[in-house]
Amino acid sequence: MAAAAESPLEARGAEIWANMGVNEAEGDYVDDDGLVTVLLGLTGEGFPNTVTGLLSPIRTVDIKVLTVAGTAFCVTGTSGVTDARAEIANRLAAQGDPLWSSPTRPSVV
Repeated sequence: MAAAAESPLEARGAEIWANMGVNEAEGDYVDDDGLVTVLLGLTGEGFPNTVTGLLSPIRTVDIKVLTVAGTAFCVTGTSGVTDARAEIANRLAAQGDPLWSSPTRPSVV
């Protein structure tokens, strides 16, 4: 059976990811099982905690993709997940902008 043809949207998505350097960074962010880990809820200057919705305020949530090393630090570290999360957040802030994301962002671990 022939493989399904890639849709134009899938092709464009792959092109965008390739231009962002994702293919080069894949080993840094994707573990051996093909999974990624994210850190939710970082805050920073100029990023609103809420936006106005039709019925009520909508809470915004920053999503930060962690490197494989960052994941290991949080999951298998000796400080516990809560302390490790706080330490990762502090290290991201020390890079200058905790909300900045890029597949080429240096690891904080």
